[in-house]
Amino acid sequence: MNAAQYLLSFFQQKNMSNAFENGFTRLDVTSALQEIESEIDTWERMGDDVSIMRTCVKHWTNIIVTAFAERNGWDGHEKANMYASIRVNAGDMLAMKTIADKMTGCTVHFTDEQKEKLRSLLTDSRKVLGEIADTMPEGLALYVSRLLTETETALSEYDITGDFALEKAFARLRMALDITMVQTPKEKSSKWDGVKNALSEIAIGFIIEAPSVALTAATIFPQIAPGQ
Repeated sequence: MNAAQYLLSFFQQKNMSNAFENGFTRLDVTSALQEIESEIDTWERMGDDVSIMRTCVKHWTNIIVTAFAERNGWDGHEKANMYASIRVNAGDMLAMKTIADKMTGCTVHFTDEQKEKLRSLLTDSRKVLGEIADTMPEGLALYVSRLLTETETALSEYDITGDFALEKAFARLRMALDITMVQTPKEKSSKWDGVKNALSEIAIGFIIEAPSVALTAATIFPQIAPGQ
C-alpha cells in the first residue's frame, strides 16, 4: 500500500468515528499527503504537467483539516469531532486513484519474507544496542531506540499504513544504525555483523522482487544500485 492508496482508504471512511476505529491517525494521514506532494514534485522535475494534481492536493488538505477539526471536550482537552464527515466527491476519488496507480511503480514494497527479516533485525538491533549503549555518545542510544520503536510500530500496523509508513521509518532507522555502527568501539563492532547481514539481505530482496524500484530502495540502502 502506497501513500495514495492509504489516503484513498481514508477517504472511503463513512466518518471520523469509523476512521479512528480503523486505525487512521492525523499523523499518518498528513504524512501520506506529504509523501504524495513529494512524489508530485519529482514528477514535475521529470517534466510532467502536475497542475491538476497540485489543485487536488490543496483540496485534499482542506478535507483533511476539516475532518480532523478539533473541539473542546467535556474534560477540557482537544478532541477530534468523531462524527465529522469526510467530504469527498467522485472527482477526488478518481484523482487519488490515478495518483495511487502512478505511485505503484515507484514504491518500495516489503514482501512477507522481508518483513520477517526486518522483525529479526529489530530484535537483534535492540540486543546489540543494550550491550554497547554505555559506549555510545550521549543521546545516540536513546535516539536509535526510539527509531526502533517507530519501525516496530510501522511494521505492526503494516495492514493499516502499508509500505509508505514502514519505508519512511526504516529509512531513518537505517541511517541511524549506520552512524551507530561507526561510533561503536572497534572491539565491539563485530556485534553488528548479524544486523549488517540482515540489512544486505533485505536490500537484495528489493532488487530481486522489483528491479523497477531499485532506485527508490537505494535511498534506504545507499550501498545498492540498479543492476548490482
